[in-house]
Amino acid sequence: MYGIATRVRHDAETEVTTLSRKIYFLVLLSCMALPTLCFATPLLTTPSFENVGPGQATLVLQSSGSGTGYFTLLAGNNATCGTGAQVAAGLDSSGTGAPYHGSLPLAATTTGRYTVRNLTQGTPYTACFAADSPSGSNLSPIPVSANLTTGTPATLLTPFWGAVGNAGFSADVASFISLAFAPDGTPYVAYSDYGNSGKATMMTFDGMGWGIVGNAGFSAGRAINISLAFAPDGTPYVAYCDLGNSNKATVMKYNNGVWSALGIAGFSPGAANFTSLAFAPDGAPCVAFKDGANSNKATVMKFDGTNWNIVGNAGFSAGQADYTSLAFAPDGAPCVAYKDAASSSKATMMKFDGTNWVTVGTAGFSAGQADYTSLDFAPDGTTYVVYEDSYNNSMATAMKFDGSNWVTVGSAGFSAGQAYFTSLAIAPDNTPYVVYEDKTNNTMATVMRFDGSNWVTVGSAGFSAGQALYTSIAFAPDGTPYVAYMDYGNGQKATVMNLAAVKATPVTTVISSANPSTFGQAITLTATLSPENASGTVTFLDGANSLGTSTLAGGIATCNTSALGAGNHSITAFYRGDSNYHASTSSSLAQTVNKGNSATTVNQDLNASIPGQSVTFTANVTSGATGVVTFTEGGTTLCPEVALNIGMASCSTSFLSVGSHTITAAYSGDVNHANSGGSVDHSVKSAATITLDAATLNTSYDGTAKTVTATTNPGGLGYLLTYNGNTTPPSAIGSYTVSALITDNNYLGNTTGILVIRDPAIPVIQTFTALPRANYLIADTTIVATDDVGVTGYCVTESTNSTDCTWSPSPTGSYTFATAGLKTLYAFARDAAGNVSPYFVTTLIVNSPILTVAVGGTGTGTVTTSPAGISCTNGVCTATFTGKVNLYATPSVLSNFVGWGEACNGLVDACSVTMNGPKTVTATFNAATLLHIGGTTYPTLQAAYEAATRGAVIQMLDNTTTGTLTAGKSITVTLKGGYDPSYTSITGTTALTGPIKIQQGKIEADKIVIR
Repeated sequence: MYGIATRVRHDAETEVTTLSRKIYFLVLLSCMALPTLCFATPLLTTPSFENVGPGQATLVLQSSGSGTGYFTLLAGNNATCGTGAQVAAGLDSSGTGAPYHGSLPLAATTTGRYTVRNLTQGTPYTACFAADSPSGSNLSPIPVSANLTTGTPATLLTPFWGAVGNAGFSADVASFISLAFAPDGTPYVAYSDYGNSGKATMMTFDGMGWGIVGNAGFSAGRAINISLAFAPDGTPYVAYCDLGNSNKATVMKYNNGVWSALGIAGFSPGAANFTSLAFAPDGAPCVAFKDGANSNKATVMKFDGTNWNIVGNAGFSAGQADYTSLAFAPDGAPCVAYKDAASSSKATMMKFDGTNWVTVGTAGFSAGQADYTSLDFAPDGTTYVVYEDSYNNSMATAMKFDGSNWVTVGSAGFSAGQAYFTSLAIAPDNTPYVVYEDKTNNTMATVMRFDGSNWVTVGSAGFSAGQALYTSIAFAPDGTPYVAYMDYGNGQKATVMNLAAVKATPVTTVISSANPSTFGQAITLTATLSPENASGTVTFLDGANSLGTSTLAGGIATCNTSALGAGNHSITAFYRGDSNYHASTSSSLAQTVNKGNSATTVNQDLNASIPGQSVTFTANVTSGATGVVTFTEGGTTLCPEVALNIGMASCSTSFLSVGSHTITAAYSGDVNHANSGGSVDHSVKSAATITLDAATLNTSYDGTAKTVTATTNPGGLGYLLTYNGNTTPPSAIGSYTVSALITDNNYLGNTTGILVIRDPAIPVIQTFTALPRANYLIADTTIVATDDVGVTGYCVTESTNSTDCTWSPSPTGSYTFATAGLKTLYAFARDAAGNVSPYFVTTLIVNSPILTVAVGGTGTGTVTTSPAGISCTNGVCTATFTGKVNLYATPSVLSNFVGWGEACNGLVDACSVTMNGPKTVTATFNAATLLHIGGTTYPTLQAAYEAATRGAVIQMLDNTTTGTLTAGKSITVTLKGGYDPSYTSITGTTALTGPIKIQQGKIEADKIVIR
């Protein structure tokens, strides 16, 4: 069933709308005779039924005044129309719903049109019209019938461009606008935001309105030449000329709620104008720009995941390149079209073949100067370029590459007048579309497409509200063209308009599972769409607040909520639309939510008190409740209107008299909760004291239970004693908290004390031995100690004071000394009560460890120590040391130190060992390889190079040479190997095992093998 409301535009054409969506209709025309019309009311002057075609017809209403026009479409010729009220309600004369019905607003002398589709061809229909005034009077039907037969020629009625969301949706002036679609079909625009110092801002349309993506003005400085594109994973990227970074190129991406620079900000070699962003087939972002660091020629750079790299060579164009436009060919190659200063400012396109940038066709292929060049590839692979054509009076021209030559698409200069800010996009059906600022139409926006033979206007020429600058066109995934521009008709702010496909508007209704409901009660809201094949999502709204969004299934979507506050709510269901249906909003549902019940409980910090003692009563009210609680006792108010804090309110008082009291807490309720109350009983008793007998609080361990005694005042009162919470008196050594509580019902009193059961005995060390290890600063120890309740700690120390001990739960087994010599050790033992034994002493002699140094190898050298003690030139040397010892290896002339062994390791000429036992260190010295330059000998390759002059030859023996070379001089040096020991003849080759690094100059190798 159809029920689409329409509204009339000032240009006497109809624009069908649901919320902010605009649609247009394709109408097929067939010739037919229309019956005479009857006018039962003066409001409708020329209702008619025209453009009858196969399966469709256009209903036309015209009015002499304002009001609303209604229609029903009934099957059959001259079917009986219902009353005016029935027509307005979409009913036939029997009160049954008409298969087709609708309405549209009327204005004086203005024609409104509505196209009905999906009619059965060859079936006659009767159209019934009615109208009323703004006051709702003068409803009267006016029947018209026609036989809808198969028509022949097709006529395209003028489609209508409509704003997506609000026209002029940006907060301030928006320039350098770029439009693109996310993979999910959501439109985005990026622009230079005047309200944020010209920095870059991006906004997106969520189906209901435009919102900021991340933060407004996310770039470091002013951003111009903005280009927006989406990565294959749906991440938005924005490239721009970054005035905050010396006018260089910057690319930023939005991910996880944050804008961040890709690589470094300002990554281009110099100033980057006419930045154009596109993604390579491998998903890597690429940017083309006019490169200020390379004579303003074209440069393309690609991001490798870490850095931006030049594609091919920087400044690859023959001359200055303006209006650079980047796109990727079907074979994955990057292509750039631009205004080519080296070809009389005509259009040129170049392509990167994997090695070089090559011209596609002829350089400067346009007839004259080409401004605002825009490049795109059709789905079938055809290359298109559009531009402002100075050769054709600055009108728009499009050209395509046929594989050999550039050919004009349609007519050169196809626009009606001068065309600025030309922007090209290819529809999914391979049709090229161009948007531009149309000088002939008051500099408003115009879109044209190529129908295979001619360029035709899409919708109305000059459709924008005012002058349109920075025009940008893109296609939604469903093939709908969208246009973004700087809208002078709306304060120079950003506007996006689209040309949507023909759609029907479903009827949306919403019901509640419980109405009225109670606060906190979960209810189910159900939205039903007719027809039921509508797909997509429905958002449930409480006024302007979203309750949730659900996906349709069989025309039904549900929302479960318990978030409605008490009171009256206006619930609506907003359907967002799909490829076949417009968005629609249900009539409002009046949902009543009654207050929820509350529950109040009262707690007290003391179950009983004495006169004058402060007692705190706490009321706990149902979670989420707000408001106040009043505390009373009998008829006396203790604490009036105490505000709830996280559901709790407290009242403290010390004015209760001896006796029993009932404390009541009364909760007054709030906007969502009903009032409630609770109470607790409290007893006030006479004060009494209880004193613990000090003599029974300190006693010695003898294995029996130790009971504490107490006295009361008044005397003779009963009481209860607990020891660490237990009523059984303890017998073990230790400390216990004793709590005493008077149990007489008429008195209240308590006290606490500490019961100590002491250990009267101390540990005794039976034996203690300490045996030194040979050549180690370590003694192996044994301790045997006894105690009547058990030893819990052992200590061996060189101090006579046990306070210096580091205690261990078991004997340690060894002791390490800092130095050698005659030593005295003391042993202590400790029990659980902290009793420490007298020390047990023993003496011993500890010898210093021996350090052995062995020198070997084919060369010679010396190993010395610090502290002094060893200076070893060959063989084996020994000395005793304690603590840390540093060793140093010094090679002799024509020898190299090649490494340490045993307790030391590594190739550096110094090492250290800690002498807590005997240690052995080996040092190896090898004879240095001799190299010659003109008879002079050098010990290393690096030393020979440093002495070399331009053209020098470094002669090397026929053997393997170990060493590295870093060449850092601007000279040429030859390495020549394979010499015999006399350096008079070459007998083989020389193998180099070290790396060679050339920083400057040149190294030539002859008879050299580098491993």
